[in-house]
Amino acid sequence: GGGGGGGSGYAPSSGSAGGYGFGGYSGYGGYGGGAYGSASGVAVSGGDFDDGFDFDFADDEDEIRRFHEQYKASNRDSVIVLVDCAKPMFEQTFDEHGVTRPFHLAVKCAATMLQDKIISQDSDLMAVVFYNTKKKKNPNEHDGVYVWGEFDTPDATRIKELEQLCDSTTLDCGHAEQPVDFANVLWAVATLFQNLKPKVATRRVFLFTNDDQPCGGNDAEKEHARQRFADLHDMEPRVNVELFAMHRAGLAHRDQIRYRALQQEQLTIEQGLRK
Repeated sequence: GGGGGGGSGYAPSSGSAGGYGFGGYSGYGGYGGGAYGSASGVAVSGGDFDDGFDFDFADDEDEIRRFHEQYKASNRDSVIVLVDCAKPMFEQTFDEHGVTRPFHLAVKCAATMLQDKIISQDSDLMAVVFYNTKKKKNPNEHDGVYVWGEFDTPDATRIKELEQLCDSTTLDCGHAEQPVDFANVLWAVATLFQNLKPKVATRRVFLFTNDDQPCGGNDAEKEHARQRFADLHDMEPRVNVELFAMHRAGLAHRDQIRYRALQQEQLTIEQGLRK
């Protein structure tokens, strides 16, 4: 998950103003009087002394709560799990774990990720997008792109829905007869990030596919996709795309290794030209 950030972190227990405290205080725990200690070098012995501070503890709790929300936002991660739904992703493959289907592994990874985020950073946001689908559901109205789950914080309901997909060999959104324009997939992803209202610290795409030629060898589509990668790269904060190369049915183990390396190389080349 997003986890805690570096720098001046949220440390309400003690320490200098570098942690969570009030600027000018030598430590958290001094409200300026009695058992609370001292602040800014002002020692209070009691009586009618007025140190000039009028603390409203209810308001102070609101400030702490507001600071905590801002801190969480500054460390909030946003992830789009982008899953290829072409028919080869539903074919049975054999690996060290036995018989499986690449699509099932992908959605299982997404469910596990949500479980981890509930524990580690429950303010993180995650969306699930399928592509190479028969139906379309996306803000750009591009064919073959289906937003299965909008950006949302992790919860048990979505985890359960993802786990149910692991038992399915078909999807309600169907499979595209022909590969979709991969540049339009990236375009839809960029739009989802642009439309995201909460502030986030990081933007990531986890791409699950077993297709090493997402543009089908079409030079025009490949150039279009390169431009979309550049658009993601130039967003603020930058969108990082991470490839999870899945096994493809019908390939021997040695060929699987070579095939997955080729996928990684292809994506690296297409993103590398953003520089």
